Amino acid sequence: MYKEASLPYTFEVIKKFNPDMMFVFGASILKGPVLSLLPQGRFINLHLGLSPYYRGILCTDWAILNQDLRNIGFTLHELSSEVDGGQIITQGRVPIVLADTIGSITTRLHHAAKYHLQNAVQIAQHRKLESVSQNLSIGKNYTSPDWTVKSSILLRTKIPISQ
Repeated sequence: MYKEASLPYTFEVIKKFNPDMMFVFGASILKGPVLSLLPQGRFINLHLGLSPYYRGILCTDWAILNQDLRNIGFTLHELSSEVDGGQIITQGRVPIVLADTIGSITTRLHHAAKYHLQNAVQIAQHRKLESVSQNLSIGKNYTSPDWTVKSSILLRTKIPISQ
C-alpha cells in the first residue's frame, strides 16, 4: 500500500472498515481525505528516526553519517500533513555499540518501538494519548534525492560502528 496510501480506493477501504485507531509504519505520505477519517490522536505513525532532528527516510543512516549517534531512535507521533511532523506521543533511543550495523540498530529500534506501540494502544483504549508539538525549524526532513552514491560510499566507511 506504499504508493496507494492516498488514493480514493484507500480512503473508501478505510472508511468502510471504520477503525477506532490506525497505525502506520513505512507508508508514503498520507494526504487529504485519508487523514480526515479519524479524530486527531487516533492516526499514529511509527517513525524510525528521532523527530524533529531526523524526519523522512534513512534516518539511522543519516545520523551515522552526521556522526550524531545520540540522536538515533524512534518516534511515535500523530499523523499530520507534515512528513514525520505530527505531535510526539513518545520517543526512544537504543544503545549503539561497537561493531553495530544498520541492521542490528534497526532490529533494536523495532524491538524498543514495539513495547511503546503496545503501551500506546493500551492507553488509547481508556483515554486520549498525551502528545507534544514538534519544533520543525530544527532538524531536517531527508528525502530520496538527498541520498546519493556518495552517501552510500561514506556510510560504508562508518559501518560497522568502530568508535
